[in-house]
Amino acid sequence: MRHALVSHFRGTFAGVYLGDLLANGYGCSSNRKFPHYQLLLKVTQLLIGQDQFDLKLWQESLQEEYLCLDNSLTSLYQVILGTLPIALTFHDNFIKLRRNVLGLLEVLRVKIFWRDVTLAFSYIVAQAVRENICPETVIRETIYFIDDISNNLSQQLLKLDFLLKQGAGLNRIKIELDKLEQSDAMIVMVFYSCLVAPEDFRLAVLHSLQTGNSPLIVTLVSALSGTANGVLGIPTTWRASLLSSTFSRLQHSQYLQMLTLADGLLEQWSGLYKLNSYQTELISDGFILLNENAFSSQVVADPNIIR
Repeated sequence: MRHALVSHFRGTFAGVYLGDLLANGYGCSSNRKFPHYQLLLKVTQLLIGQDQFDLKLWQESLQEEYLCLDNSLTSLYQVILGTLPIALTFHDNFIKLRRNVLGLLEVLRVKIFWRDVTLAFSYIVAQAVRENICPETVIRETIYFIDDISNNLSQQLLKLDFLLKQGAGLNRIKIELDKLEQSDAMIVMVFYSCLVAPEDFRLAVLHSLQTGNSPLIVTLVSALSGTANGVLGIPTTWRASLLSSTFSRLQHSQYLQMLTLADGLLEQWSGLYKLNSYQTELISDGFILLNENAFSSQVVADPNIIR
């Protein structure tokens, strides 16, 4: 592999945070709240804290709190972010990846037409961790994973595949996809931005900024490209800016917490058990308070035992 797994995991979480800032304007508010991160952080916390994937526990922890999800694109965005830690944890087993993503959707009781969008994104994230994204084949592989070639998203992804192989530019892509449902258009644009620059984080994000559809696309592209290229693939100046004096102490803390969660998720995947319980508390702005001993790894086990 070109990158260590820790770089892929960290790149995902750093990409989410950085993409959100890019989409909404750097330093727009030193005390910005990120409620759409709550599901992402909660799912990550559950994956780190449990010794096996237990959907009953997830129902108890998530169902009441997140049954208020509506039909909006923002709610879909929250759900997609919530599947990121699942895609990272089960990147090496597509059967379990599919089962657990669908399990999360069942717990959240989300709309049926979100299923395909969520599966598509989780699949390409998992392939990014494996460093196995081939622009010539990944779209058809994604459709195979969705397991329904007749649905609207699959048809639009096939159209995107054709246009990319024809060398179509962004303007033509936007014209061809202009009449899509918002959810389908969002994920197709995410695929486009990443596949035109699969090994260049900066270029992929700049493409997403030009789509003109939604700031949500920028964050998802940043997350996916961060996964594919690792945290070291994010331009040094961009990463350094997150710790510069331009940002508040709270923002510095939020960014470092994202990286800490990425490390904790990798520890869980690799079989590092912690005898001390993983204790965190979600706070009002969607971030967490970390126990200072949360990641004191003390026992090692085979990942297959845990999963």
